[in-house]
Parts: sequence; C-alpha cells; structure tokens
Amino acid sequence: MSELPPPSAPPPPAPPASGSSDRNVMLFLAYFGIFALIPLLTKKDDADLQWHSKNGLGYAVGTIMLWVVLFFVGLFLPGPLKLIWFPFTCLVWLAVLVGWILALVKAFKGERMIFPVITDIATKINI
Repeated sequence: MSELPPPSAPPPPAPPASGSSDRNVMLFLAYFGIFALIPLLTKKDDADLQWHSKNGLGYAVGTIMLWVVLFFVGLFLPGPLKLIWFPFTCLVWLAVLVGWILALVKAFKGERMIFPVITDIATKINI
C-alpha cells in the first residue's frame, strides 16, 4: 500500500478588498435613496464611493420627480385612458427597479452605471 502524502497547509486567506471593510455596505447605501447621504457625508476620502453616492442620490431624486409627473398625468386622464396608463406606469417602475439593480451590481463589481442626465448633474455637485 502506498503512503499518503503529508497534509498540506491551508491556503492563505484572500487579500482584503480594497478600501474599508464596510465598503459593500456603503455601496449599497449609496443607491438606497436618502441613505446615500450616509456614505456621502462620512466617507469623504473615497472618491469612488462619493461618485456612487452622488449618482445614487441623483437617481433617487429623479425617481421621485418621475413619480410626481406620472401621478399628476394619471390623475387628470379620462377614464378609458387610465386603463392604459396603469400598465404603462407598471412598466416604467419595472424599468426603474432594473436600473437600480444594475447600478448596484455594477457598483459591487467596481464599475460605474451612467444614467444619461442624472449622472451629468450629479457629478457637478460638490459636497
């Protein structure tokens, strides 16, 4: 019978991700509405996290503005058009949700999600 090789040492631990240990939490908060203010105001030394916070805050403000417009347009539509308006607004909110999820996934990968008008405005803001 052959002899078993001696047990090898466990592999070394993976190197820590760049930045602080709470980076993923802060990236999540950056795209979670008003909570984007937390990383924006507390992590001033991380330029990438600042960018994501501004972009997420802009996305939240844009979403609120979209909600107001859709609400008031739907409020003043005549009866039969409201039957078309409801499925349309559902598709719009589904697109907003998909955009939010894509932004989060890209942020966790170290990439940036560019929203056409929102990102341009958000990058010009200095806080």
